Amino acid sequence: MRVIIKLAVIFPLLFLWILLINPDSAFPDSLGDRVTFKTINYFTQDYDNTDAICKKVGDHCYIYLADTVSMSNQLIENTKNEFDNHIYPTCRYYFGIEPDIDGDPRITILIYDIKSSVVAGYFNRKDQGGNNKRDMIYIDQDLSISSDCYGCIAHEFQHLIHYNMDPTEEIWVNEGFSCYASYICGYGEHNNSKIYAFLENPDNSLIDFYDAEDHFADFGAAYLFIYYLVQEYGEDERNFIKNIVRDKADSITGIENHLPGNITFVDVFKNWIIANYLDSSSMDSKYQYKDLDIHVEESWNQLYVPDEYILSIDEPSPVSNWAADYVRIVLKETGFKLNSIFEGDGTSQFSNSLIYDNQILEFDLIDPPNRIGNLEIETNSRMREVVYIISRAEMDPDGDGEYQIALQSGISSLLPPHLGSEDELFLSEKTGCFIGMAGFQPSLF
Repeated sequence: MRVIIKLAVIFPLLFLWILLINPDSAFPDSLGDRVTFKTINYFTQDYDNTDAICKKVGDHCYIYLADTVSMSNQLIENTKNEFDNHIYPTCRYYFGIEPDIDGDPRITILIYDIKSSVVAGYFNRKDQGGNNKRDMIYIDQDLSISSDCYGCIAHEFQHLIHYNMDPTEEIWVNEGFSCYASYICGYGEHNNSKIYAFLENPDNSLIDFYDAEDHFADFGAAYLFIYYLVQEYGEDERNFIKNIVRDKADSITGIENHLPGNITFVDVFKNWIIANYLDSSSMDSKYQYKDLDIHVEESWNQLYVPDEYILSIDEPSPVSNWAADYVRIVLKETGFKLNSIFEGDGTSQFSNSLIYDNQILEFDLIDPPNRIGNLEIETNSRMREVVYIISRAEMDPDGDGEYQIALQSGISSLLPPHLGSEDELFLSEKTGCFIGMAGFQPSLF
């Protein structure tokens, strides 16, 4: 009798305590519940009130549809099942656990008209303690009927997890792992448009997010770097990813803390930009992507006319920090020494490579005030293509990334009194600041 009386007293008190601590968690949502959510309107850059109804209650999620959204019951059921059975366990396995601001183990997925021409989904950290006071993500209504829907849900769910594991992480790392979440969950095609945007614009900073005219290129760079990082240096994929995600050190430091041996972030970056061009194991397996076909595009093409001795590019662009320019030269003739002379802005930390005849050579650059260096190769009939990769890797950037390259035929000296030979040399394809020369005194000296 005393036990029954005690339980009758304790249970109401316990229930009251739960209500006081977290009133929103007292009752789980039910099928048919109506809720008014605060949602972002990207056109007005403000919040709207969006009325929605709970259409599905899963093991790990609630699926809410805005009143204006029409979606078949089968599609909603498929979305619930895909999240419960695949996305939820996979993302938690690789990235960590989500927060629990509402005391409810289920994630709210709201499908509504996001009102944006580019945003397909998002996670809003203001829901953690404010706004909707829920662990939730948002998906645009246009995606609800496409194959990209699941990839977007995986992408946004990783953001929710990452917020819980390391809320101050830099955008580029967080976005890179969210794109990787789409891939690891089996929806890699969700990232294709981002990859293509970056391949068309490789002079796009890896870490300066939203600096590109086409923001998709930022996502593409971040995704490809994280993909390459994990496949090349994450022998234990799951723990490698989890350790980076939960490391409270951010950006470059948070990644470098978990690299094997004496490998640095700069080492990874240098190998990555070469892999972006080669994507081949012919020289080393570290220059090949697994399961992806990657090749950055050259954006400028011109034939070198034999009776002209100077080829120059007007209005050259500097190379961005943590990015690369790719200059491709096709030799008109071979059998001569080709001397490549580089000079860059002295305050910029350049890292330059030359690829020729199955070799990768690195420029040894003199320190400021002028970063000057040269490489000499013997050309042969086996290979008529020379590729220059010019990059910057500055922790505290203060340079402008301006540089020049001079090509000389038959001259071995770094600082010759004149270029001498007037051989016709090449046609050129490039993505960046380049001056190809034969038969004149280079302006950079």
